[in-house]
Amino acid sequence: MRKRPLGIWNAKLVTFVSGTCGSVNTTALSKNLKELQVLGRMNDTIRKGLVYEVLSAQDKVLCSYHAQRGGQRPQPRHQGISLDDLLTKLS
Repeated sequence: MRKRPLGIWNAKLVTFVSGTCGSVNTTALSKNLKELQVLGRMNDTIRKGLVYEVLSAQDKVLCSYHAQRGGQRPQPRHQGISLDDLLTKLS
């Protein structure tokens, strides 16, 4: 958001879209991050973090589905690693 001289704010909707398998349109992501004035060198790290979050959410949904269906919860594959640790490894 940018402030106008008269104190009125403009707001712009910036939508981030990700696929169910963690796919991200890098062109659209870069355009949105530029709109938010994020440094270009951070785009790849942010993209990887977004993919991590999407896959983590999908894993929770699938684990919940299997738990309700079979009464058993499989262990998540990324157990024991935090997002901060992952981003540190990726950068």
